[in-house]
Amino acid sequence: MTVKRLVPALIVAMPGRFRDSLRALLVAAPHIEAVDQADDAPSALKVVAARRPALVLLDTSLPGNQVWIALRQIKAERPETRCIILADNTRWQQEGNNSDADAVLLKGFLTAELFQTVERLLE
Repeated sequence: MTVKRLVPALIVAMPGRFRDSLRALLVAAPHIEAVDQADDAPSALKVVAARRPALVLLDTSLPGNQVWIALRQIKAERPETRCIILADNTRWQQEGNNSDADAVLLKGFLTAELFQTVERLLE
C-alpha cells in the first residue's frame, strides 16, 4: 500500500458481527491508526467533531435516514473527511452514488476491494 500517513477512522453501524468485522479489518490496515465506532448519527457527529477522522464508513442498515443525515452533516462540516457508504442493496448503492459519498461498496464486497478503496481515498 502506498499510503504513508496514519489516520483515524470511524465506523458508523449498529453493534454486531458486521461492525466487529469491519473494525478488525481496519485495525489490521497499516495506514489506520485508530478506529472509533458509533451506533447512530448523533453519536457519529460527536466523534467526528472530537476526533476528526480522515475516514468514515457508514452502514445503510442504520434505522431511518440516519446514514444520509450523518453523511450530509459530515460533508458540510468536514468536506475533507472521506466517507464510504456500505450499501445493503442496489437501491442504497444507487442512493449512495447520487450522494456526497466518496465511495460506495455493496455489502458482500471483498476485503481487497475495501482496502483498495480506502487506499485510493486516502492518497
